Amino acid sequence: MDKIFPTIDPPDCIAIDVETTGIGRDAEIVSAAVSWYEYDSNEPLSIGFWLDRYSDNWKNEDNLFKQILRSTLFNTEYKGTVVFHHAGFDLKLIMIRYYERDYFFSDELCKIADTMSISRLSKNNKYLSHTDPLKLKCHSLKFLAKEFLGYDHSTFESVTSGVNINLIDPSKILAYNRKDAEVTIKLYKIFLHSFLEKSSKASTPRLVGDYYKNEDFPHTLNVFHVNWYGQPYNVQKAEEWLNLISDYKLKIETEIFNATGRWFNIGSGRDLAKAIFHNPRLRYRDWRGELRAIDPYYETEKGQTRVDIDTWVSIKNLIKETDKQTSALKTLDQLIQYSELTKTETAIERHLSFVVNTKDGPRVYPNFTADALSGRIKCSRPNFMGLSKLLHKKSDAEDTPELLRNFSIRHLIYVHDEASYTIASADIIALDPSVVAHGAIRYNDNSIFKEIFKKRKISIDLHLAIAQIVMPDKYRNMFSQIVTAQYEPTQYWVTKPKDSKIQFIDKITDEPSEFVLLSKEEEEEVKRVRGVWKVFNLMVSYISGATTTALKLKEETKRPVSIYEAQEMLDKFYDKFPEVRMFQDDIANQIYRNGYATSVFGKNFYANVFDDLNEHCRQAEGHDRYQFICKIKGRYWLIECENWEKEDLVLENLKWLESPGCLKFKNISRIQELDAYIFRKSKRIKKKSKFNRKSEENLDETLDYELSRIQITDEIDKQRHLPQSWSSDGKTLFFSLIDSGNYAIPEKYILFYRVMLRNPSSQYFKVYKSLTKVARKFFPLFCQGVATSLAKKCFTQIRTRIDELKLDAKIIMPLHDQFEVEVRKDQAHLIDSILVEAIASDKYPFNIPLTCTLEEHEPHLHS
Repeated sequence: MDKIFPTIDPPDCIAIDVETTGIGRDAEIVSAAVSWYEYDSNEPLSIGFWLDRYSDNWKNEDNLFKQILRSTLFNTEYKGTVVFHHAGFDLKLIMIRYYERDYFFSDELCKIADTMSISRLSKNNKYLSHTDPLKLKCHSLKFLAKEFLGYDHSTFESVTSGVNINLIDPSKILAYNRKDAEVTIKLYKIFLHSFLEKSSKASTPRLVGDYYKNEDFPHTLNVFHVNWYGQPYNVQKAEEWLNLISDYKLKIETEIFNATGRWFNIGSGRDLAKAIFHNPRLRYRDWRGELRAIDPYYETEKGQTRVDIDTWVSIKNLIKETDKQTSALKTLDQLIQYSELTKTETAIERHLSFVVNTKDGPRVYPNFTADALSGRIKCSRPNFMGLSKLLHKKSDAEDTPELLRNFSIRHLIYVHDEASYTIASADIIALDPSVVAHGAIRYNDNSIFKEIFKKRKISIDLHLAIAQIVMPDKYRNMFSQIVTAQYEPTQYWVTKPKDSKIQFIDKITDEPSEFVLLSKEEEEEVKRVRGVWKVFNLMVSYISGATTTALKLKEETKRPVSIYEAQEMLDKFYDKFPEVRMFQDDIANQIYRNGYATSVFGKNFYANVFDDLNEHCRQAEGHDRYQFICKIKGRYWLIECENWEKEDLVLENLKWLESPGCLKFKNISRIQELDAYIFRKSKRIKKKSKFNRKSEENLDETLDYELSRIQITDEIDKQRHLPQSWSSDGKTLFFSLIDSGNYAIPEKYILFYRVMLRNPSSQYFKVYKSLTKVARKFFPLFCQGVATSLAKKCFTQIRTRIDELKLDAKIIMPLHDQFEVEVRKDQAHLIDSILVEAIASDKYPFNIPLTCTLEEHEPHLHS
């Protein structure tokens, strides 16, 4: 064994890759490969192991592979690095099979690196402009091999041809497995030089390496920690609630059938539409006082009548504006209830299908991963993070059984031994708004945000504080009806209402008042106002306009909100907080100049379109060329430009300083008219808006869009290579673009663009999006990313302290700004201290003090 792989003195870096029978936790490892560099060799060595338990002599191979793991991965004295591609998957299955305990502490493993994680970190926006004829994902090993190593590596599908992996010739699988391991270590060597080590090239963002080592790598272990331990699940209670939901659904069905006057298949969209719409038994009075039946308002993309829960909510709100007494409202509310019950029932049934019986009781092992764009943790198979806290969130259910009225699907995440274990929880207060405030304070040292986020004995409520500052008269009127004259509302901050109580905090002394008891109506009014401003603050983070803000406020308040009312709120907010707009403008101008914005933690967030333009400008070093497809007065033109003339400041108040907004170049080398028929596919695809939903996971769904770009590029290149002199119209267009010695192309004309980069996708034309559109979508992503970095730091500190103290505790549900820890009861007080210490730490380079609220210990997940 030592003649092949030196287990006594292992290399400084090895790559491990495994091939499996599936992607779930119950998948079996069929083969494994290890790759490493020997001395100064330029090509890596590799060795493969056939580990299929159903084959002959697998135990010998298994022992050899286990020796390598013990000398490297499971050896704390090993000073080298073990590299994976998608460590969350490979490491989990290796630990399940070869780790000798069912618990682990991260300091019992050696240093680990993940080339997929590094790839995402180096270009987090890559999938937005990704196109590949083979449908390879942009951070996949095969695509990265093409991008960085320049060769095509066989895909798993091409090797197996759809046949069960256990039936494939082992030599074929081992050759593929070894190649994967070799590609992985080659990529890591390139990444180590390009991203993780110091470089003298000023054009390369150098904070990537520090961020990866200090935050991204430790967070890989955070995610693995959650995946390894899973979630405790109460199967008995789940089955009880399923029976209760089934019985209540049957009752609702009967009442809906009686109201409509017919029996029908309520699960059929077509039958449901026929029963509800144009039914004379379901009538209401419109704004003219006339009785009318319910009309279908919405259609699906296929032209069918929409009958989903959002449709029923919208119709119910429309009817309530003119008639609050009609019996049709009850039927609509029952349809909403039925939809919510069905969704919950489906979720619980899916959870039960993933339950695994362990010595610690039933557990579910969902797959937690990090989002490529923002880094936020997401969950699948099954999805626990997308669950509603309450069952009836959109209906006005009053006759719901008591057990269902207080039902939260999160309560099914329940400790097995209630006598010995509990769940401790901490919630970071106003994490996402803190990021906006942190960025804004840099532009105004006297910002009101400093006062709002000041560290106090008792935390004030951010959303009510913003309401007080932006709309002081309305705020005063609300509290004048609630509290006595001893508290002048605008002279005090107020806490978040809890258990029908609030406290007033003196603005000068920061001293809290006695608890003020609220009636049920008063508490609902305070919560209503708080909910409105919580939605409004979210809209500010998303840089939403008046129209979107009005729609969201309408959903929250259940009353009409005009665009003018929403615009008034936005104007007053930016009047009181002009530094927020300055922060937004600065991020937008960074996008234009660099193609990315760097967070206070050192992570670069790359923007769509302008990252490509800037990256090409840096790589070309003064010889940059750009191709644009422009539509001008109904005609399509290919315009090739050279030497981008960038300016330092182009946007203010998220609008171009010069109108219209233009990209300026020193020279135009080619103008050629293109046939309009080339773009017939882009019109069809654009109408479907597929590319607006493009993501790393749904490449199959957007295949039409992918293929259309490939076909459009091929047809453009065919015309582009035809010999053609400039037409008279082309010359006229050329002279019309001259602007102060440069050539200015207005953004409103540009449809597609192409610049040549190392990325294979760069050979295809991509959809161009204007700077203002890119900036409006990028700003919330940037803020989410900064908030995620903060949450990562808290998560890492919590996990590290648990490992250091060797506590019997497991982080079971990291909900971005909330941490839930399953812990033994006699150690719960230690976990509370760890949570507070991690969240309120002053070690973070952040000018807003973070605070948290600790929930009471419960045997189930907090809702």
